Amino acid sequence: MIIDVGGTQFEKANEGIYLGTIIDVVELGEVKSRDPRFGSKTRTRIVWVLNATDKQGKPLRVMESPVSKVTPPGKYRASRLYEIAQAVLGTVPDPFDDEILIGRSNQLVLQRAGEWVNIKAILPLPAGAVRPVVPAGFIRAAVRAEMDAEMQALNQRIVQKIVAQRQAEQAQQAGQAQAAEAQQEPEEILL
Repeated sequence: MIIDVGGTQFEKANEGIYLGTIIDVVELGEVKSRDPRFGSKTRTRIVWVLNATDKQGKPLRVMESPVSKVTPPGKYRASRLYEIAQAVLGTVPDPFDDEILIGRSNQLVLQRAGEWVNIKAILPLPAGAVRPVVPAGFIRAAVRAEMDAEMQALNQRIVQKIVAQRQAEQAQQAGQAQAAEAQQEPEEILL
């Protein structure tokens, strides 16, 4: 089981060959490596939905978070993001915008490595294959972040309005209390 930052649990796919469609690309920023010797690197998360379902009948997802550099092969091996783009697009445009990966479908070979399920190969989609579709209710991470920010701003405006209303009510009640005191006739003082 994989637990998303938002608390959502995702079941891991088994080893095998699946059809997958990229449904999200998320800029993660600086991410610390599990191995402290490698420090932190800027990473991009790529999310595929598969043509298989979990125990609840929801489409399975696999994710990969390669370093965000798009480096072609040369003196050193090509970057993983370059390899993914090459496999998905056929050619890697320069300049590269990772958003063009969204909606692309491929055949994926998944292999377990301990607790992880890794994408070992990205192959062309077989002829006549039915592409996995975006699950109902799926919201991209960038859109979800915008919605969260809008909700926070809305909540803040609502709280400010409520506080202002309460302050106005308190001021009105205080004014009414003072007016009532002023209208009361003074009691006679007996000596």
